[in-house]
Amino acid sequence: MLTEYTDEEYKKLYEKLPKDFQKFFWDDDIAIHIEKIRERHNLDNIVGNKISLIVAHIFLGIIEEERLEEVIAEEIEPNKEKAKKIAKEVNRFVISPVRPFLEQLYSKKEKKVESVFESPKKRDGIGDSYREPIE
Repeated sequence: MLTEYTDEEYKKLYEKLPKDFQKFFWDDDIAIHIEKIRERHNLDNIVGNKISLIVAHIFLGIIEEERLEEVIAEEIEPNKEKAKKIAKEVNRFVISPVRPFLEQLYSKKEKKVESVFESPKKRDGIGDSYREPIE
């Protein structure tokens, strides 16, 4: 189930994004593609809004792009084949055009995680201080 956020929480997440990425939230082409996907799969407006929300969550980094099909299956379409088709179209027409920006955002997050969990060997330069030397 999609996590509910307040408008203030969404605003904070949005404001943390680079300015040149924020424009995609208001991009007419993305809205048109989502509408066409909704129509092609005979989905109602409420479901179209859920697709938009899922995309926004991916753009904000709340949901990982790799979970798109899974989230669509949970939130919109329990039929695995139909969920897969919807996810494939969302990925192709909505996510792919902004993928370079997403990769930049996600790679920055991954680098921060890596630096927190560096091994003691890398950190102090003298080897693993938790093990006794082998003689």
